[in-house]
Amino acid sequence: MNNKLSALELFDLMRSNYQKRKYQVALDYIDQYIANNYGIFDYLLDMKMNCLIKLGQYNEAISLLDFITKYYLERNTLNYLASKYMICGEIEKAQELFKQVSYDGDAAFNLGKVSSLKGEYDTAKKHFLYAAHNHNDSNFRDKARFELIRISNYERLGSYVQRDYNYYKKQGGKLRNGDVVYVSNVSKEVNAQKFAEVYNFANKPYLIWKIVNNRVYAFPLTIEYTPGYTFTAHNYPNISMNRYVQDYLVIIDENDVIRIADHIQDNDFKCMVINLYHLMLKNIEQYDGNIAFINSVSRSFVINQNDIISILNDNKEIRYYLVLKVLDDSFEVIEIIKNNNDVTTIGNSLLISKSKHLYNVQHLDDKMLVKIKNK
Repeated sequence: MNNKLSALELFDLMRSNYQKRKYQVALDYIDQYIANNYGIFDYLLDMKMNCLIKLGQYNEAISLLDFITKYYLERNTLNYLASKYMICGEIEKAQELFKQVSYDGDAAFNLGKVSSLKGEYDTAKKHFLYAAHNHNDSNFRDKARFELIRISNYERLGSYVQRDYNYYKKQGGKLRNGDVVYVSNVSKEVNAQKFAEVYNFANKPYLIWKIVNNRVYAFPLTIEYTPGYTFTAHNYPNISMNRYVQDYLVIIDENDVIRIADHIQDNDFKCMVINLYHLMLKNIEQYDGNIAFINSVSRSFVINQNDIISILNDNKEIRYYLVLKVLDDSFEVIEIIKNNNDVTTIGNSLLISKSKHLYNVQHLDDKMLVKIKNK
């Protein structure tokens, strides 16, 4: 950047990039404006705070919020600052500011959200009930009613309600495979190219695939259609839209998890893993950043004698094999042709290395096994 830019030029650049949602560029111009001693004012601080939040830089955003709360509080609404604290995972600070506001429909709704995140559902219901009847905005009255329905679904059906992760841990909760979480940071060590290409990477929900030594391996979720896997809304009472899994693996430090938003049903989770695995296997050259996922799923198949395994050949065609023997580092197999419930063996036996990525495994029932042996 040119350090000789005037205050007016820098202000126009920061504002135009902020309006275009180019938050990192806007943040750079804001920092240069401050470094040039052109002054500090509430609109500038507000832009910087929102840029930091949009970029997922929550620690920096919290420090700035602390500064604004101390020196610029009279120029900002308590509700506004508290809501920013809540986004950053600072539940106690948010609650402290919300409590300083006169109790009305808006304060009731916000205190209900804080209580819900803390798992204090009886208190949350009282606040949401007040907001549902007394908020002066019909949209917020509807939102309060929906929050009451969410808590009711949790109490009746076990459907998830968003929880602050720190409070969840204090109450004995642990992260699980299939949890949907929001985070303050995402490692770039996996799928770095994808990371750079995707806008607003840190501000989206992530579906946990597995957890190893406090490292969370996860896939981003989106409400925009993507050919990964679809979690349909009707299976999740507290979710109003379909969600789609994006096909690039990321790593998250467990300490960077802020909120738990949902938990995916076991059958849905298993289908998602296989669906993504098949998608990646068919285009494996495009998924080098996901090789840990591909290898792990491939190794998870349990294969016994008389199972049918399928493999993609070089032309991406599925070939089927009957396992004759399970050896130390390979399978002795014979190729077969499957036609519905009919199976025909072709060719001679051959060896397939256990390092080969399998497409799928089918365990035969006794009736089918007898039919094959008779042929």
